[in-house]
Amino acid sequence: MEENYQLVKDCFALEVGQSLTRDIISFDDLFNLKYPVEYFDDPLWGDRWYNYEITAMTTNAHEMGVWNGNHPVELNIAYHMCAPGATVLVWMVSRLGDVGITDNLIDARGYAARINPDLLKNWTIKKMRK
Repeated sequence: MEENYQLVKDCFALEVGQSLTRDIISFDDLFNLKYPVEYFDDPLWGDRWYNYEITAMTTNAHEMGVWNGNHPVELNIAYHMCAPGATVLVWMVSRLGDVGITDNLIDARGYAARINPDLLKNWTIKKMRK
């Protein structure tokens, strides 16, 4: 890739507090936002991902697993269902083609499920800091 996708250029152009919305966003767009072309010259550009709050709406139910921080991990995960139409925070984008989401919009501490971004709609990307 020689230049960033248009979505990424639009995100970079946002002022703090501004947001953009899209009905759908592709995995490629999200991955480019996490790893813009500038990242390959300066890996700190990958930290720009954390300048944005990315939310979307679920199109179907998803099981969420929330770890309480205790070990063993397998015995300390609480599961709940996230309903279709719920707003979720997109916490991460993976090289494997999925995104990490949480329905904890108040005190998010990681993702509770990994899903295909095609299962989300009504995206909002808000610039939170420079």
